[in-house]
Amino acid sequence: MDIKKLVMIALAAGTMTLAAACGDDNDNGGGKPDGDVPGECSLEGPPAEAVACDLGAGIEPTACDEDGDAEQLVVQITEISIPARNDLAGFNLDCVTTTATDEFGCGKADGAGGIDNGLAQVNFYVGLASRDLNEIIGEGIEAGHIGFRVVVDGWNGTADDSCVTLGLQVLDGGDYVDAGESVQGVVEGGVVKALVPALPLVIPFESDEGDLLPLAVSVQNAPVELTLSESGDVTSGLLGGHVLWDDGSDTDLLSLVEEVSKSIDIPGLNPVDLVRRELDVYIEGDAANTNACECAALSVGLRVAGERLGPPV
Repeated sequence: MDIKKLVMIALAAGTMTLAAACGDDNDNGGGKPDGDVPGECSLEGPPAEAVACDLGAGIEPTACDEDGDAEQLVVQITEISIPARNDLAGFNLDCVTTTATDEFGCGKADGAGGIDNGLAQVNFYVGLASRDLNEIIGEGIEAGHIGFRVVVDGWNGTADDSCVTLGLQVLDGGDYVDAGESVQGVVEGGVVKALVPALPLVIPFESDEGDLLPLAVSVQNAPVELTLSESGDVTSGLLGGHVLWDDGSDTDLLSLVEEVSKSIDIPGLNPVDLVRRELDVYIEGDAANTNACECAALSVGLRVAGERLGPPV
């Protein structure tokens, strides 16, 4: 067996052993670091800062007007990558900085400043199994399996604009189509900022048999920050949000992992259990949640870059 697969099995076993030692037998997989009996939670509810969390605060558009000279900026996303664990990027999605001993956040330590990015940890495990998600995504973009555009309307062409509209387009059957309704945002210091209800993410996963599986998930409540060059290219950008584990649809994270699992045959490893152990986001009001110690989603943080397409369309 490949040495990386042996390491993967060892890590998976260690992760599950640790979770068991923490008293976690919940279906959602979140860790209970204080050793509570399964099903118990010492929290009466999520922290106050989590209840009041508003990822769109501070980026509400102002002074919107009908500027006849406003530009439409269309950017073709050419790079999408999951950051490494030691170079964590993303957003503080719950407005709480959790540690490995916090029940809220399911015992998952955030990055500096409270950055939530459970996907980075999952990608680390996937890499140990000789499956580099960043390489797969890059190949998918180059081959045209993944197509993603950002459309900024009403931009005044400067580094600061108090009111723009941001829309997303995805490649579907050879054509680019709108991915949901456009949202309002701002440009501050050359950075386009907005909060998108749902962000489509497609990963072309290649099975052991060589079949290409276009796997799609929806990243929800997604902050977007795109740094623009003077020419309108996106020199660097961040996309964040969370992916629901199980909402009963075929685009939730559970469905994606189950599909991928069909192409992974590593004795002793259950990819569903492995990913479920990394869930780190509490979703208020989710039907699956019975207390603030349960996590129903995986946090996501992605780096992106892109090139401005020709004249406004």
